[in-house]
Amino acid sequence: DNNGNGNTLTGEDASITLNQISNNFINQDESENEEISISGTTTVLDGYMVTIKVDGNLFTKVEALNGTFEYKIPAGTFDEYEDGTYEVSVEVSADKSGNIASDTQSVTLDRVLSDDNDNYDNGTNGLLVSIDTISEDTGNQNDFLTSDSTLLIEGSFDNEVGNHLEVSVDGVVYNVEINGQDWSLDLQNTSLSNGDHTVVATISDAAGNKESATQNITIDTTPASVDAIVLDEISNNYINGSEINEPLEISGSVGSGSKNGDSVSIEFNSETYTTLVTDGRFSIFVPAEDLVSLVDGNTYTAKATTISGAHTVIDEEDVIVDFSITNNGGNDGALITISKSILTSDPS
Repeated sequence: DNNGNGNTLTGEDASITLNQISNNFINQDESENEEISISGTTTVLDGYMVTIKVDGNLFTKVEALNGTFEYKIPAGTFDEYEDGTYEVSVEVSADKSGNIASDTQSVTLDRVLSDDNDNYDNGTNGLLVSIDTISEDTGNQNDFLTSDSTLLIEGSFDNEVGNHLEVSVDGVVYNVEINGQDWSLDLQNTSLSNGDHTVVATISDAAGNKESATQNITIDTTPASVDAIVLDEISNNYINGSEINEPLEISGSVGSGSKNGDSVSIEFNSETYTTLVTDGRFSIFVPAEDLVSLVDGNTYTAKATTISGAHTVIDEEDVIVDFSITNNGGNDGALITISKSILTSDPS
């Protein structure tokens, strides 16, 4: 009203407007490390106090100056608050009769990236995002070592409403295809250079809380020498108690002197297996029934042979059989010990 009783230069009743607070969300990083601004505009005279309340309770007061007000909440203040939505209001004396002008904004304190629907279980190490495979992974399966420089990279994430996925390779963000909880990045028309490449998949929620999965991919397109055969590392150098019941892959590469269809023989544990070269690669799977005779603690050698031009070329690779966890001493032979202490209190 313009009755001359207002707390403004013109005598009108003062008004106040509260700006949006932190894009309506305060996430974990903002809560811990940033000042949160409570600000706005008002027509009240300079020197009048603006009252700031949270859920109706007095939070602080700040002086209006030149038609604006601001209070910066120190980092860490929200450690005492539970996650949830809060009503922040600002009030100022509108006139000399004591009437109040006010405005309100809602802000949600959300400091946890969580599986709200409890329907995602594909992540590793408790993360809600994963990087699972590359195609083709021409080395050992899932070792992310490949001679293919044009890749299809796949993974998964907790695809809930409000969640966002970003995938980058060497710091460059790419568009990904999303199908349910699965994502794929198609770089089959892009040739990556030889060497190591870092893939980062980051999930964020509406509040801006983030988690990232990181995977290094090594590309090696350098051909072997003209007359060569090279065996890959076998089963990460170990065959454990569960792997002994599964087919064992033995694979490798040949030099440019070999061609598609050339025969490769692989000797392992007194058995010989034969396969053919395809695009410079070869592989066989030793059946699980051929592994039952392997002895725990022994080292076995795979020997691969092929004929390249006029040369017979050979390579060998060792693998260790290790079926069980062993105790190297102490604890009377036990692998796990549990000690118990009893805490008592003395009323005196």
